Amino acid sequence: MISTSAKSRKVPGLRTLVLFTLATIVIVRTGASIFLPKVDAKVLNAWVENKVETKASSLP
Repeated sequence: MISTSAKSRKVPGLRTLVLFTLATIVIVRTGASIFLPKVDAKVLNAWVENKVETKASSLP
């Protein structure tokens, strides 16, 4: 596995793709933990649950 990691650093396209993927993961994880003012988490959770129930009940 270490040799595969070393080889991936030598391939410019693969290195760029791996760095982009890692950056995207960091951005998403950071964005998920940011507090949004004036957004009530209880109301948001209730809305999501309602959407899930609606979709589940419409399945054949």
